[in-house]
Amino acid sequence: MINHLYVHIPFCTCICAYCDFFKVKYNEKMADKWVMAFANEIKHKNINPKLKTIYIGGGTPSALNLEQLEAVLALLHPYSYEVEEYTIECNPESISLEKVLLMKKYNVNRISLGIQSFDNRLQNIMERVCSKEEILQKLQMVYENGITNISVDFIYGLPTQTLEMWENDLREILKNPYVSHLSLYSLTIEKNTKFFKLGYQPAESDLETKMYNLAIQLLNEHHFEQYEIASFAKNKQYSKHNLSYWTYQDFYGLGAGASGKNGYYRYDNERNLLNYFNNDFKFEKIALSKDDVAFEHLMMNLRLRWGLRLSAFKERHGIDLLQKYPSAIQKLIHKKWLEITDDTIKTTYEGMFALHDVLVELMMEE
Repeated sequence: MINHLYVHIPFCTCICAYCDFFKVKYNEKMADKWVMAFANEIKHKNINPKLKTIYIGGGTPSALNLEQLEAVLALLHPYSYEVEEYTIECNPESISLEKVLLMKKYNVNRISLGIQSFDNRLQNIMERVCSKEEILQKLQMVYENGITNISVDFIYGLPTQTLEMWENDLREILKNPYVSHLSLYSLTIEKNTKFFKLGYQPAESDLETKMYNLAIQLLNEHHFEQYEIASFAKNKQYSKHNLSYWTYQDFYGLGAGASGKNGYYRYDNERNLLNYFNNDFKFEKIALSKDDVAFEHLMMNLRLRWGLRLSAFKERHGIDLLQKYPSAIQKLIHKKWLEITDDTIKTTYEGMFALHDVLVELMMEE
């Protein structure tokens, strides 16, 4: 039984210079067509009515107007009665009191707000349009109107960003009483972004490491627990939906550009909006072997600070990790990137930062 649903809404009020997700600039008529197609797509899919999590991402779901947003939430409402966590991604410039009250009405209990930086110059470089004052006002508005589980996103390693600028962003958000979860992402410059076309280069690895270490230090001091490579929570308010990915559970993907997983295959939905508007809900199916599934499970679980229980992994996949990767595991333990305690294998602090190299080492022993 699949217990998790991801919905992709591809519209944004502005296109950020760093973003490589599937998205288009918001157009009211186009969004109306998308809502109608989405209604038809739901009819074609057999969705479990007792979901545990729903996550609406994008794009920017809050870019929809009030009528369109209500239509989407009403379509999802029959699946939300037993949901433990119901998240919508929003941007500060497109979330309003009316939209917050509408979300609350339809059982949404968590908002993920894309801030990225408070710095005006960095906002301009990213082609974002919200001032620090407006962002702080929106955080207060969301919290005071009943959605008290608030996550925010920040990016580090931005062009021209200094360690001092990064520290200022962190200290500003850590003063905020309304935020219970932080997601901190190192900038990657993808080919389909304006950053790439402008010739921007990634931050020097030394600076990126300093920024990451500083974030961990400051967040620990303010009682934010790092429970995943890029994720920090206060009072154990972890992202339940994202934990379904990191513990390698199946999930539905609805909407053009969404992805999903079901057993031994993953799928990527149609990305052509004209086809989607014509009720063409085809998807690309990616078959997974037993070894693929086992390795992906290991890869995702090693993102978590508490790692992976060896006995549970063996029960699920019939594989003894210590026998499958004996040389690689010993090498990684010697490097102090992995550690094994009782029935658990996990990355160390240094290993979490070097996870790509950890996984490469394991793959070489496949």
